[in-house]
Amino acid sequence: TAMPIPKSKFRTFLRERVYGSPVFSSFFTLCVFVNVSIMALYSEELYPDLAGPYDAQNHIFFALMLLEAVLSVMALGLGTYLEDRWVWVDIAAIAGSTLGYFVPESTFVRAFRLTRVFRVISNVPALRRMLETLTASFVQIGNVVLLMLVVFSMFAILCVNFLGTVREGIPVILGGGLGS
Repeated sequence: TAMPIPKSKFRTFLRERVYGSPVFSSFFTLCVFVNVSIMALYSEELYPDLAGPYDAQNHIFFALMLLEAVLSVMALGLGTYLEDRWVWVDIAAIAGSTLGYFVPESTFVRAFRLTRVFRVISNVPALRRMLETLTASFVQIGNVVLLMLVVFSMFAILCVNFLGTVREGIPVILGGGLGS
């Protein structure tokens, strides 16, 4: 959809020079990628002395994520910003990270931080198209799984009918051939 033309000069500047710049998107995508990489590599059991720097980098990347959202809202306006479905992934990541400041460290909060991975996907067009295609094909994949379930069930019923009377320890000889 076409974005409405901002009325203020500041908003026009933000939209054209900051938000519209490829550097803006690339910088924040790189930040999210670095943050996700650090999260994947860090283990509290292996590196207990790095807990402080790990928390500091989490705070920095959260602030950058929040800054990106605020600049985007200022450049586009709230209504236009919320029209994009992928923005809701960003909102979930920000909400989960914010929740981490109020709730003690838990598995739930750490799981919310993993939504930052989807921010990388949302900012890389090729990955975005691939994920959209995958989600669009879920119905067809469900139909194939249902068909496979029906076929497996038929074979299970046939096997029970043909082999259900076989006693344990007695060999089953199937198809004796022409000579039998």
